[in-house]
Amino acid sequence: MAVDLNYWLEPALRDPRTYGLFFLLGSFTVASLSDIRRMSAQSEFLHVWVLALLSLFVLDVYLMRDALFDRFVAKWVAITVLSLLSYRGVGLFFKLEWGDVAAIAAVCGILSPVMIPIFFVLLKVVNLVALPMLRPFGKGNAYPFMPVVTGATLASIPLASWLQGLNLVI
Repeated sequence: MAVDLNYWLEPALRDPRTYGLFFLLGSFTVASLSDIRRMSAQSEFLHVWVLALLSLFVLDVYLMRDALFDRFVAKWVAITVLSLLSYRGVGLFFKLEWGDVAAIAAVCGILSPVMIPIFFVLLKVVNLVALPMLRPFGKGNAYPFMPVVTGATLASIPLASWLQGLNLVI
């Protein structure tokens, strides 16, 4: 009986997006604490999330095949449109600052095209649940939003896995 060492040495997490998710969750945790304490995450987070978003875009371009071009376009158009609708200046979905929008867009860069609008619905649900707890940390109508992004990201992981198991999310 031979032991296949390649099987045991093979990384369990092959997809680079999984590592991106762990990285984003770590940065979201720190930004959430900063947001709760100061009602402002440090501006460096914005740069990190924009760089993560650009990296995920480049990864999608690199992994794209002709047959998946429609998925690629659908995904990035959905990210762009829903992110812009969430910016304070437009404010149709949320009224957020660029840092929050960049964090949301970075998460969406990891998701499938079908999961992106579902993620925005999760953001709405988590926002409704968390708002009474976050309001005391805010000023005026503003309140820390990064905990909402972190909560929705954590909720999307099992939901996406469950939907994928049902073959609903490709």
